[in-house]
Amino acid sequence: MVANRGAVIVLALSKEPMPIPTMELVHREIKVAGSFQGSRKDVKDMLAFVEQYKIQPWLVKVQFDQINEAIELMKKGTARYSIVLEAGSQEPVIPASAKKAGAEQTEAARAQVKTTSIA
Repeated sequence: MVANRGAVIVLALSKEPMPIPTMELVHREIKVAGSFQGSRKDVKDMLAFVEQYKIQPWLVKVQFDQINEAIELMKKGTARYSIVLEAGSQEPVIPASAKKAGAEQTEAARAQVKTTSIA
């Protein structure tokens, strides 16, 4: 299921043809895109390449309280591909639902946020 004006990202390949409900896509303004990440070996090789050549992402980090400056960078087209807004604290934000789940789950959620956040 996908919301109106939502997107479907196809990640897997199929040997069989896949019917696409074009009428529904048009009426509900749904976007469809594909993303091929390669094999596990490809990903491992890519990460080794990034490490070997010290490749850094092209982005601009801006403190959240400077959001107006970030918007100006976007308008002028001077930001390098992406702008990352940083909150004042480096501590990850844990949703209230995770806090209610108990300390063990909260710590698991905290660890997950730390491993997936952009540095």
